[in-house]
Amino acid sequence: LIKARAGRQDQMKLQQTSLDASGLLLTRPDSFVPPIDIVQERTYTIRMDVPGMTSDDIRLSRQNVTTIVKGTRHQPYAEMGVVKVERSERTYGDFTLTFKVPQEYDRKFS
Repeated sequence: LIKARAGRQDQMKLQQTSLDASGLLLTRPDSFVPPIDIVQERTYTIRMDVPGMTSDDIRLSRQNVTTIVKGTRHQPYAEMGVVKVERSERTYGDFTLTFKVPQEYDRKFS
């Protein structure tokens, strides 16, 4: 999802529940949080599992050294006309992940 030319993995990912400059909580503990992998080779690659989502559901932005990934995973049942779900173990909703990536690094969807 995000590729960067160099850096250290442990310094890239910020805590899931952190505050932005305005003091707003970026990720609620009960929200959908996609699992990620961070791989370092010649580039840094951050991959996310976001099943059922398209690139239109995900937004990337940058604030200084912080790359912000926001998205919404919609529950598909309402669109299908399902009235009652017997069991639901999957989580849905908004998420915001923050990664500390220096300005000189590239970011792009892949």
